[in-house]
Amino acid sequence: MEFTVERVALERMVEHLKPERSVKGQRQRMMRLSAFAARVFVEANGVAAGIEALVLEDGACNVPRMKFLKVLRTFAPKQNLAMSADDNGLRIEGFLMKITRFSPTTPAPGEFQTFPVTDAWLTQSETAKPAHPQEGRWLKSRWWK
Repeated sequence: MEFTVERVALERMVEHLKPERSVKGQRQRMMRLSAFAARVFVEANGVAAGIEALVLEDGACNVPRMKFLKVLRTFAPKQNLAMSADDNGLRIEGFLMKITRFSPTTPAPGEFQTFPVTDAWLTQSETAKPAHPQEGRWLKSRWWK
C-alpha cells in the first residue's frame, strides 16, 4: 500500500472516529487504514470516512487509532504526507510504525457513488445565464441614491 494524502484532512477523519462506550478492549483502540481506487479510508467502531488521495498501490492495515493520530500531528507544518505499508510496518515520511493484519488487496469499506468530472462551466455557450433579479421599490427610493 502506498499513497500521498493531505495531512489535516486525514487528522480530522481520524478524530471523528469516536470510541463507542459499549465496546471495550483491542477492537476499541484499533482502526483500519485502507487505500483503494484513488481514495484513502479510515474506519473504526462502525464509522467509515474517506478522502481523495494519490494512491499508487492498494492495500489495508490495522493501526492503533490514538498513536496514529499523535504521529500525524508531529508532521504539523507539512501539508501532504507520503505513506507506505507492507508486512514490516507503516512508513510515514521515514517514520516506521507497527501495524497488524496487512492486506495488499482490499475492497472499499462501503458503496460510494462517483461522479464524472465535467468542465462545462468553462464554455459559456453551454451554460444558461442567470436571470437578472427584479429591482425592488426600496432600490428606487431616495434613501438608496
